[in-house]
Amino acid sequence: MLENVSQPAALQRLRAFYGPGGAAATFRVHIDDACGLPADWRSTWDKPRQWGLTGEKNWATKYAAAGFIPRMIERSPFVTADWRQASASVVVLFARQYAGGPAILQQQCLQRLQTRSEAFRATNGSRHFFIFTDSRGPCCLDGKYKDVDFLNHHVIGPHGEPSDEGDAAAAATWFFRRGKGPRIRCFDDSKDVNIPTPNIHFPRTPYAPPLATTLPAPGTALDTRRPLLLFYAGWNYAVRMQLVELYKDDPSPQIYVRSSVPADEYVTKIRQAKFCPVCGGFSQVSATECRCVRLSALDCD
Repeated sequence: MLENVSQPAALQRLRAFYGPGGAAATFRVHIDDACGLPADWRSTWDKPRQWGLTGEKNWATKYAAAGFIPRMIERSPFVTADWRQASASVVVLFARQYAGGPAILQQQCLQRLQTRSEAFRATNGSRHFFIFTDSRGPCCLDGKYKDVDFLNHHVIGPHGEPSDEGDAAAAATWFFRRGKGPRIRCFDDSKDVNIPTPNIHFPRTPYAPPLATTLPAPGTALDTRRPLLLFYAGWNYAVRMQLVELYKDDPSPQIYVRSSVPADEYVTKIRQAKFCPVCGGFSQVSATECRCVRLSALDCD
């Protein structure tokens, strides 16, 4: 289970896990790559081929957890090649490397495991964790549960939703955009693990974008004057386009809104602004919000 160890209760459980007599002594994870999607993941985890219009550019910033998690497990003291000794199994699947992507490959991998993986068949996959890094995990982008077989398995991905048990406000936050469909949540907090979109710069990862030249060094003091009241740059999806259309020609020197800006200018402007709007898209975790935090914007709304 992934928890925020800045919280005292979670930190206490972490210490107990590693402490004398803790579960760490026997905890093991098996990497199940029986899908063969891809078979060469150990040599391509940081630079897998990507199919489709977006190409490779989004691997490091959005989908890379599918490669990083198996890589980190394999290099950890908790990995085991013997699934019988494992507390859990993590499935290797780079869905966007193939035509059809997550729309087809998630289900195809599941079918392959059912026929190829002894570890999967032994427990009917009850201890298997699938890493789905697309916006809606096992669901379509509109929130409908697409691959219902995954209701029986664990899913790791950026598709977390608040529980609605006894909470009418949380129930209203269901991510369900349009059309009719069964009221099945994409995320089940009793079995699934929510992770942020990677949105990282990792210099030795070939597909990671270059750092902007104006990125401040760690510890650099902020300019507390913040001459801009509002900065936003982006496009796609209704509210983002409406925001740009509304403010792109605003005469105020304190408002700077554009459909796009060069990377270096983006870094400069976001650090000069008091407010940086975060507009919803299909993902539960916003890359813009991550950038605001990383670049030390005062407020993200």
